[in-house]
Amino acid sequence: SRQTETAEDDESKDIVCIICSTYQKLRQLGHFVKSILTCANDSQAFELGAQQGTKTFVHDISFVRALTSAIQNSPIGQTEEVWGMIDQYIVDGVKENNPATMVTNSVDIFVILLKALRVGPFSSKPIKELC
Repeated sequence: SRQTETAEDDESKDIVCIICSTYQKLRQLGHFVKSILTCANDSQAFELGAQQGTKTFVHDISFVRALTSAIQNSPIGQTEEVWGMIDQYIVDGVKENNPATMVTNSVDIFVILLKALRVGPFSSKPIKELC
């Protein structure tokens, strides 16, 4: 039973990572991030996990690696779209006095985005404008 739960958890992580990669290849990373934000912010499991001090899936190393890879392999236009979307989720969450866990999940995903950014000759100016 414990092994079954672990195997199912690993399969769930794998499918999220595969979906992330697929959306990136289709250049639709914004849709994936929007779904993740909606899921993370609507799920009672996330609130329960946060209350119990456990980490949500956005802290899972396989998810972080998949999202990091997707961001790094996406054109800067997609990065700008995702940046704006996450920023809006955070602003809306604060304005609407959403529970702290909702805002925290959005901030955690934003941190992943920031850490994943590659600054180069073609991306430095758009990144500077976002800041």
